[in-house]
Amino acid sequence: MKMQHPRSKGTALFMLQADSKSTELFELQVAPRGHGTCSAFVGDEILSDGSLTVASPFDPLFLFLPFLLSSDTAKALSRVTGDSEGSEGGVLCEGKEKEAFVVLEDAVRSLFSSLYPKGSEEEKLSLLLISQLPSARARVEAVCDSTELLGRRMIRLSVEKLQAELRRKMDRLMKRVREGSVEKGEGGGSTRLFLPEFMYATSVQMSSDGGVEGTYAVAEKDAMRSCFALLSCLLPESMRKKAREWLDVPPPEDKGGGVKRQLEEGMQSSEGNVGRDWKENDNNENRPSKQQKQQETRQKPGPSKAPKAKQIQPPKGTKLISSFFKKK
Repeated sequence: MKMQHPRSKGTALFMLQADSKSTELFELQVAPRGHGTCSAFVGDEILSDGSLTVASPFDPLFLFLPFLLSSDTAKALSRVTGDSEGSEGGVLCEGKEKEAFVVLEDAVRSLFSSLYPKGSEEEKLSLLLISQLPSARARVEAVCDSTELLGRRMIRLSVEKLQAELRRKMDRLMKRVREGSVEKGEGGGSTRLFLPEFMYATSVQMSSDGGVEGTYAVAEKDAMRSCFALLSCLLPESMRKKAREWLDVPPPEDKGGGVKRQLEEGMQSSEGNVGRDWKENDNNENRPSKQQKQQETRQKPGPSKAPKAKQIQPPKGTKLISSFFKKK
């Protein structure tokens, strides 16, 4: 099925896998081969398209988070009614703090066009289908306060619960980074399969079975930035800055500005005229004199001229035939 991605606001492919216990949502991404389009053998068959399709688990919470975060939720669902077919198709009640409880399906119907102007009706219906799944509703209610009104389940985003959920996801990513620094190789030996930029080896040695044994340390700040980059790929753009503050993620490093500033500061030395242009420094020995300039100008080769065509001269005592036809 096709749905709008909460981060890119573009069409993305998803797949539902259902069993007797639950229904799981996957995002589908097509990974083309590095050497271009090619075919592939699968058993005794040949596939004309040999690109690889990767299915990765996708938390349904991120599909509905833009609707819960939208400041237009209360405006779009602007009246208290028990009729889901009322104005804007919405149901709204206000609590003591005047914060709106909404029905999830009504929020999707009312806000889909404003949040995703390029979204299609098919994508809207797919999102409404996902909102009916018990597993998806459970994920949404994990970050919401909920109540019942006229037999309908209503929710309201809880900032505290959302912070706790993002923190839990961030901690799981960081834990995976720390625990996955050394993988078990064949024969029980430890081997390092990959070395991200935030990992560095403290000691590495060959084991008796031919594997690699070593200890690795994690550069915490770099690891946090990388894990947050993975998490923020699923967050709406408007929420990234706030999520970074909640999770205490260090700001991105300025990899180019620091070196550039040092070079600029080094050129502006207080001793001598290192940072000045030679035109502003009358005492600079490298400044060319007027005589040197004239000499260079004379030495410069002029524009090359095309050789003139050589005229054919008749031998002495003879005339060209054209001379007999000239007017006298």
